Amino acid sequence: MEVTGGDGAGAPLTGDPSRTEHIRAYLRQLLASPGFASSPRRSRLLTYLCDRALAGEGGGVTEYALGLDVFAKPSSFDPRAESIVRVEVGRLRRKLEEHYASDGARDPIVIQLSPRSYIPVFIFRGEAAAGSVGPPSAARARAKPLLVRAGVVALLGFLAIAGLGSLRPGIPDPPPLSLAVLPVVVAPSASDLQEFRGPITEELKASLLRTSGLRDGPKTRSQSKAQILQFGFL
Repeated sequence: MEVTGGDGAGAPLTGDPSRTEHIRAYLRQLLASPGFASSPRRSRLLTYLCDRALAGEGGGVTEYALGLDVFAKPSSFDPRAESIVRVEVGRLRRKLEEHYASDGARDPIVIQLSPRSYIPVFIFRGEAAAGSVGPPSAARARAKPLLVRAGVVALLGFLAIAGLGSLRPGIPDPPPLSLAVLPVVVAPSASDLQEFRGPITEELKASLLRTSGLRDGPKTRSQSKAQILQFGFL
C-alpha cells in the first residue's frame, strides 16, 4: 500500500505523472458512482480539493477560498458567521468513509480527508490489499531461498557432529540417522507468508536430500527416535 499526501508546502503530491493520471481517472470513476453523482455540490467540492492537491496547491485551500470558489459566496463571506464550508466538508468526509466501507471496499485508490484538513490523502492499495492474489513482495521472495539455505547449513552441521562422534574409538556405531522435517511454522506477525508454508517445506526437504545423501523413507506415525527439524518465520 502506497500513501501519497501533501504537507501544504506547495510541492505536487505525487511527483509521478502516471500516478497523477491514475488518480484523475479514478476520481472520474468515483464521481460517477451513485453516492456522488446524486450530489453535484459534493462532487464539485471533491474535484476542487483533489485538483488543488494534485497541482501542489493544497496549502492554499482555506475555508474562505472554498466559500468563494466552490459555493459561490461573495467576497464578503465570513467563515466565522457561516458554517457551510465546514458542514459540507464534514459531509464529504463521511461520504468517502461510507463509500470505502461498502461499494468502494475494493477500489484501487482511497481518497481520505483528515479531520480539520482540506488536503486529500491518496492511498494506492496493493494487489493483496485489494483482495486479489498477486506475486509475493521482494522481501517475501527473498525469504524462501534464505530459509532453505539456513536449513541446509543446519543439517550439514548436525551431520558433521554425528559423523565425528562415530569415529571415536570404543563407541559402537550409532543407529541409522533418521530426520523428520516438520511443516514450516509461521508466526502471527508474518501471517501473510502462510501461503508459502507448503512450498518452502517441500523445497527444504528436497534440498536436504540432495546435499546430505539421505534417502526419503516411508512416513511413520511415530517419530520419537527421529531428529526433528522445524523452521519458521518469526
